[in-house]
Amino acid sequence: MFKDLSRRNFGKFGASAVGASVIGGLRPTPAPAAQGSAKADYYAFPPNFSWGCATASYQMEGGANEGGRGKSIWDTFSHTPGKVHDNQNGDVADDDYHLYKQDIQ
Repeated sequence: MFKDLSRRNFGKFGASAVGASVIGGLRPTPAPAAQGSAKADYYAFPPNFSWGCATASYQMEGGANEGGRGKSIWDTFSHTPGKVHDNQNGDVADDDYHLYKQDIQ
């Protein structure tokens, strides 16, 4: 069990041990009985609800070697063999660099 214990996986082992001890002490709590109208609309947002969205440029841009764009930290990291699953990178991504005009129509 401790054969492969290194400083890198020591934290994972410790967190697993703490998590197991915490979860082991928990007991299920019964849900409270439903109150109010059976026709409650649980999928409605309040009138003053504010919608928002976010993204990261690395997920959207594409055009990694175009328009004078320099390499980002993630470009360097993702192009290092073995650092990312299947050696995937964001060179094309959603290709907003080329497709933005179609996106705003």
